[in-house]
Amino acid sequence: MDILEARPVQLSRMQAAKLFVVEALESQAPEIADGDLLVVDSSWQTRFTDPSPRIPSGNYLISQQAKSSVRQAVGAHKDAIEFLLPGAPGQKEALRLGQDGFTIHGRVIWHARSLPIAETVKVDGVSPATNRRKSR
Repeated sequence: MDILEARPVQLSRMQAAKLFVVEALESQAPEIADGDLLVVDSSWQTRFTDPSPRIPSGNYLISQQAKSSVRQAVGAHKDAIEFLLPGAPGQKEALRLGQDGFTIHGRVIWHARSLPIAETVKVDGVSPATNRRKSR
């Protein structure tokens, strides 16, 4: 199957009302840095009614002890979600829903490096970075 043929099927399941953008304040996922912009699909929230939840591998915006972070989930085991431990290849940490306020806010479906606003705003059609270079 061609990738272009598969895309409409995936997009039809996504609901714009369930998407939100947030800055990663803390990331424990290797490919996402602190300060990256994230698009999160909140339809992947923690609403597991099955005693043995299933969750696709990927990066998720979570919170625990009132602190949010991005974690890389690798699956579920019984009533816990398994995450890779950063800096410890192959080691996992299992978190149970509600444990220390643990919740999943959604799955990260896109991320990108953010630019400081001051670098992107133009004054009279010229960016501040260009003005700094000319004044040196």
